[in-house]
Amino acid sequence: MPVYDGLRIHQVRDDLYFARGLRDAAPLRDLLAQLDCAKGPVLLKPNWFSPYPGQFTEAATLALFCDAIDGEKIVVEGHASRRNDGSREITPDNGRENWAWIREQEAAYFARFGLDEVLARDDVTYVNVTEEVWEGRTVPAAEVGEALEGASASLLYQELYEALPAKLMAWRGRPLLSLARVKIADPGSGAAGFSLSLKNMFGLLPEPSRAAYHDRLPEAITDACLLYGAYFRLLGACEAIFHAVRVRETGEHETDWGDRYDDLEGLGVVVAGARPAEADAFAAALFGVDVSSRRLMVEAAARLGPWDKMVVLEAGRYGLET
Repeated sequence: MPVYDGLRIHQVRDDLYFARGLRDAAPLRDLLAQLDCAKGPVLLKPNWFSPYPGQFTEAATLALFCDAIDGEKIVVEGHASRRNDGSREITPDNGRENWAWIREQEAAYFARFGLDEVLARDDVTYVNVTEEVWEGRTVPAAEVGEALEGASASLLYQELYEALPAKLMAWRGRPLLSLARVKIADPGSGAAGFSLSLKNMFGLLPEPSRAAYHDRLPEAITDACLLYGAYFRLLGACEAIFHAVRVRETGEHETDWGDRYDDLEGLGVVVAGARPAEADAFAAALFGVDVSSRRLMVEAAARLGPWDKMVVLEAGRYGLET
């Protein structure tokens, strides 16, 4: 692979790649090409959970990935209860009665951060999972069941058999890149959470408030991965190109759920791989955190397939933690 002004794409495994200092489309295209997803149609699942600084896939990052992929891009995401101005509380019980307001809030969110300009590109299609499911435009549950049975899988949450937009079937079999913002807690912060490419798939559950799934969060996340993995080639991408979230007690920013965090800017980090759990474990280890024994990672190994825990040790070769 070519070297760009000192930037090198590192091959960690046959299907796991890492780059640091990446800010341009050309090297990102070469990285994605190793996973056969540099030519469209490619589905992109961004992270649009909240408006907090550094916490979401902003326009610059989404545009960079769209520039790096030749051809059609399909951006797929669901509504989120925190992606609004905070003037209403959205719960698992009141989402549909606030449907029009939620839709208006999403449009305002996109306009506020310039995301609407990226989504308006001729080679970009936006599919909102919540809108499709609430309108009843879904793949029949029986068909989803057959597809999952063919993949020797089943879902724990039965309502998710009716949660796959039929519109997406136009791109069945194409790569689906779970494009996650790196969010890692400092080991000394007391926070146990982490959000990477596996967790990012949680946003494809159609309800804007997903609080009802939090008691069995790893199962809900892996359900989403199984559902979409039965129809698309699911890939994990953990990016800290322009921003990354580092949760710590002395963090500059504070969220409404109680985390303090720093927004780490300009690292240019991308980790991408054919197994999202492996990409997540490697990305977390780059930031000095071993997540291999966390419940989500154990659940992913059991339900999505084994992944190589040795990537945690190999991350130390790249010196990002310092």
